[in-house]
Amino acid sequence: MHKRTFLAVAIATLVICGANLSAAQIVVAKGKVLNHTTPIAQRTFFTPTSTGLYGLSVYGTVTVADPNSTSEWSLTIAWTDDSDVINNGCVMYASGNRAGSFGNFIGSWGDVCPIEVKAGTPITVTVSQTGSPDKSAYSLYWTLEQLE
Repeated sequence: MHKRTFLAVAIATLVICGANLSAAQIVVAKGKVLNHTTPIAQRTFFTPTSTGLYGLSVYGTVTVADPNSTSEWSLTIAWTDDSDVINNGCVMYASGNRAGSFGNFIGSWGDVCPIEVKAGTPITVTVSQTGSPDKSAYSLYWTLEQLE
């Protein structure tokens, strides 16, 4: 009898927790830039109509390395939250002389960033190149999901 009660409670707990953890996320913007060889001036990729919490997933990779490169590609995201301050974050970077994923201060992979964005204010992306232009190329992929 105790085994059945325990099993029933365990199943109920899994169902309740699973229901709470599987809240639907809504993709509101996504895109990619393939084999790009020049910086990208600040551009808006989404302006929310309601204030909320968003999850931004970004992945960048150097697709063509230039072994003579002394430059570095860097990606910056900017948004405005309830503080009315423009925030810069989710910075990723990669050297132009090595193929492979962009990195951040933790390691080399993409970046997932939770951001709270005020309605009517843009989320922008900028890709800059420090050092001299070279023959390297990069690709970027991003998805923005509304979390609440």
